[in-house]
Amino acid sequence: LRQFSAQGYHQASMEGIAADAGVAKGTLYYNYPSKAQLFASVVAEGYQLIEQRVRREAGNASSKADVIDRILQEHLRVLADHADLARIMWGELSAGVDLEAQEAIAQAKETYVTFFADTLAQGMDKGTVRRYPPRLMAFAVVAAVEGVFVEALQQKLDVGSKQLRQDLTDMLLLGVLARTEERGEAKCSGVTP
Repeated sequence: LRQFSAQGYHQASMEGIAADAGVAKGTLYYNYPSKAQLFASVVAEGYQLIEQRVRREAGNASSKADVIDRILQEHLRVLADHADLARIMWGELSAGVDLEAQEAIAQAKETYVTFFADTLAQGMDKGTVRRYPPRLMAFAVVAAVEGVFVEALQQKLDVGSKQLRQDLTDMLLLGVLARTEERGEAKCSGVTP
């Protein structure tokens, strides 16, 4: 992970990765016949870690409305705890990964987006989440979380900050439009969403 994070996919070597892991290069090749397969495995395990922790946290929610907040907060907490993983998952460090690895990464992300879409759909059924296509909404939220996190890393913001997590969650859950005092709702060009 450190090699991919520090040097990027193309500059990382199996020799360096084996040395960092404290294993023989042959052992690494036995388990991962190519650097692309190793990279895909690392990223897929990252998505699995996010989903695992998010599912656990969602199970602790007191209401359906609280589930979405907890999912976002935990997703961001995992990224903060594993910033090197976030760098390789979404940074330019993974550009040019071969097609097989891209497909494995896409499948891992798909599993997480599907879980989040199902959670959003349940919230829609209960009336706690606005009605939009759940998969599209899930993808938009996950992409926003990932994009903002990468930007925060580039700006050298404290990605472990509770305030940063809360600000991003508020932007996603409450929107970015100012609320009118009289009606308590967002307005854009005189149109109420």
